[in-house]
Amino acid sequence: MSAHIYTATYFRLLVTEILPKTLDKVISLDSDLIVNGSLNELFNIDVINYALAAYGGKVITTKQGLRLEVNYSCNAGVMLINLDYWLKNNVRLKAI
Repeated sequence: MSAHIYTATYFRLLVTEILPKTLDKVISLDSDLIVNGSLNELFNIDVINYALAAYGGKVITTKQGLRLEVNYSCNAGVMLINLDYWLKNNVRLKAI
């Protein structure tokens, strides 16, 4: 576990274990955010070939599977998670 990453951030890795399998993607927001508009634009981002969309960092998916780079980072406070991709590519276990 990294010192600059909160424990709650790691809970997001369990999202496919908690949510119904009928969902194909989900928006994850930190509890300290205030949303004062529609989230449709965020939800409609095409992530079909990616594990997630988040601000910052690098693309972490390749044809070879999940590949985290040493200097990879993103804002985990606002993420669009592709649940189908996570399940099909075993992202949870690879990330853990």
